[in-house]
Amino acid sequence: MKHKWKISILIVFALLIGVVWATPISQENVNARLGAFTGPEAGTAQDDTIKASLDLLHDRLNAATGAGAGTTFYVDSGTAGTGGLTQATAVAAIQTAVNLGTDNAGDVIYVMPGHAENSASAAAIDFDCPGMTVRGWGSGEEMPIISLTAVDSTVAITANDVMLYNLQFKGNYTNGVTKCL
Repeated sequence: MKHKWKISILIVFALLIGVVWATPISQENVNARLGAFTGPEAGTAQDDTIKASLDLLHDRLNAATGAGAGTTFYVDSGTAGTGGLTQATAVAAIQTAVNLGTDNAGDVIYVMPGHAENSASAAAIDFDCPGMTVRGWGSGEEMPIISLTAVDSTVAITANDVMLYNLQFKGNYTNGVTKCL
């Protein structure tokens, strides 16, 4: 009787593994099973580290199935990289990563936890690469932040199919900023 629960767990695990092995990887299966991870719901205690891992897994599975097979770029204000293709060579500004992207290729930009960036003019950051996803990592004080620091500061989205996730936009209203996006 003591090992009965262990056998039950093994049977359930074997059934689950069998379902996974029998399921072909396709875009429909990835989206149907994983869905879109858009962040924690207000008032919940969802673990953002797990969420970020699931986001990364989802993006990697999309790339493996041909959806979003573009390039992955990294942004971190604490680095001075040039290529942006790894966390170690991350570029320091979001616009630099956007400029590295290819239209409609399914490129993804990961903005590292704690990234801080100032937008001091109109459209200092212009998300003008269609089909691009920009995903911030971190929560609370570590969530990436874009501060609008001048009266005419804006962030523009001038392309179709641009998706932004988990980024803070902060207006400096004491200096007269009245708009953001």
